[in-house]
Formats: sequence, C-alpha cells, structure tokens
Amino acid sequence: MFELCEDEDDENVDRSERVVVCWDDVADAKAETKANASIIYIPPPFAAAAIMEALEAELDLIVCITFGIPQHDLVKAVKAALLQQ
Repeated sequence: MFELCEDEDDENVDRSERVVVCWDDVADAKAETKANASIIYIPPPFAAAAIMEALEAELDLIVCITFGIPQHDLVKAVKAALLQQ
C-alpha cells in the first residue's frame, strides 16, 4: 500500500515534522488520498512514463516540470491525453 520514505542513517534529522509517504503508483495514491492533481519533477527519460501513469489514474490536472523530454515521448503523452478527453 504505502510506506514511509526516510533516511534512517541520518541521526541528526528531526523527524517529528517530516513525513513523506510513498505509494507504488499514482492510482494507489489517488485512492488513498483522493488527490486530483499530480506535479512531476523527474529526469527527462522518465517524464513521459510518469505523465502516462497520471493519465491512467484519471487525474484532473497533471503538471510536468521537466526540460528536455524526448520529442517522441512527449508526442505519445500528448496523444494519450487528447484521446482520453
């Protein structure tokens, strides 16, 4: 389902206010949190797959802040988004 993501080796970090929850995929995150948007900050080779995953989860808003996405990957993602409308 989900797990806490934290650096257990760093003993000097105050974890009392820092919790990051990670899900296996966007659909799980949407189901658990009722999220309706995704913001994507990842390297260009992985951006199209992240966009496609967010599309498959049927989110209302997908924002991808990535420079240099390969054109053929971006075309696939845009085409999928247009077909889903």
